[in-house]
Amino acid sequence: MFSKLFEALYLKVFVSIVTSGSKNIVYIELCNKKSVLSVVEESFNTTLEHKKMLEFVHSYTKESPFHYISYLDSSPSQGAVPKSIDKSKYFDVSLSNYKSYNNKWLYYTSKSELNLLKKKYADVGVDYIYSPFVVLAQFFKDKLHTEMSMFVLVEEKHITLSIFDNDELLFGQYMIVDEEQESYSSDTSTDDMSDSDDFELDDMSIDLEDVSVMDEVDELDNMIEELDDLDELDDLSDIEDLDDLDEIDEFSQESEAEYNTPADVETKKPVHNELNNDYKKFSMIQEAVSVFYQDEKYNSKFIENIYIADAIESTHDLKHYLEEEMFLSVYVRRIDLCAEICELAKMEHE
Repeated sequence: MFSKLFEALYLKVFVSIVTSGSKNIVYIELCNKKSVLSVVEESFNTTLEHKKMLEFVHSYTKESPFHYISYLDSSPSQGAVPKSIDKSKYFDVSLSNYKSYNNKWLYYTSKSELNLLKKKYADVGVDYIYSPFVVLAQFFKDKLHTEMSMFVLVEEKHITLSIFDNDELLFGQYMIVDEEQESYSSDTSTDDMSDSDDFELDDMSIDLEDVSVMDEVDELDNMIEELDDLDELDDLSDIEDLDDLDEIDEFSQESEAEYNTPADVETKKPVHNELNNDYKKFSMIQEAVSVFYQDEKYNSKFIENIYIADAIESTHDLKHYLEEEMFLSVYVRRIDLCAEICELAKMEHE
């Protein structure tokens, strides 16, 4: 009772920190018992401005003993799996921390990565570390009951993907978007051809005597063709017919030039050297779905819909690729990750 009265005298300060590319986004809500009084947000370079970030956070948390600092987990070795007696077939249990989500499915992350994060931000403070799978499930809680749907959280450098069927998680995968990642274009490159098609020189050997004989035959054929052409010219009754032939030849050359103009050649996918970021993300999603369909340990079914939580406001092309290439119905919602994490932290203290 006394603690509740004491708590009512102070504001509650909820701090969310999300790493996005080379920046840490710091989002702070100052709340009383009933509502949010104010919101502030700043971004800091992850390596060069740690001291500035620390000072910014402390300038708000020092005002109240009731402050809570939350982070979004970005450990590479994390995921979500169906609830199973044998967890080891999905991830290394000895190297991971894992929890149950509403007693329905499991999410896990690397123990060592969690410890590194706690050490890195020990001076700032660490109260909660939230899994992006939990954030995604909470954000789309009104859609999890739908039949065979995929849910994707798209960040600048990370993709969180989960597949649900009537509120039952079937598959989850966390992926890092690599800027230096090679093209996923389905077109075969010359490098691929050189690796896969090894020709023996002996198989392509040519007899020089055969070449000389072939050259002589070609010369005779050319002479015969020239004589035939002269005969045809003699049959022409009017010199204007020669002009017609020139026009026909020019027309065929122009048509061929127009057909080969790069601007007129339709390409469904970006070329190797111009692969955009959305296409990389699409290819990673496509590969994850392929794993879901092919790996026997997953109860795979045909996916009908995909719901995207867009944290970067640049998924127009990604939506197009998913619709055109995978024939999915795609629905996009804008998500403010920092605000969502704040909501999760506030739920802890209701």
